[in-house]
Amino acid sequence: MTEPIKLPSLGDVEKNLAMLRVENDRLRAALANGSGFCIYCELPKDEWAKCARGFPGCSRSDDAMMCPHFGASLELKRREWVGLTDEEKHDCYLKIDVWSRCVEAVEAKLKEKNGG
Repeated sequence: MTEPIKLPSLGDVEKNLAMLRVENDRLRAALANGSGFCIYCELPKDEWAKCARGFPGCSRSDDAMMCPHFGASLELKRREWVGLTDEEKHDCYLKIDVWSRCVEAVEAKLKEKNGG
């Protein structure tokens, strides 16, 4: 006989829901305050004034006001891509015994060079 599924208490569900709402607000604020395109009107942050819904009419403004400093701190810092030298390509070539492993060797070398 299988054990019955134990459901969480209403209090636990409400607590988890409250935590998820806070996390959702933070993510919305991060998106709104980032330099990327608006998820509502598709305009970049520096063109908010051109929004057809008006600003602060666009929902992005509501999201942005939740936490103005949050999005900027999460922006990805762009790094210059580091490619492989001819010697590194040759090293990868020597490590493969089947062509299907070529991709693995190249990815491993690129991860190594890009800090991942």
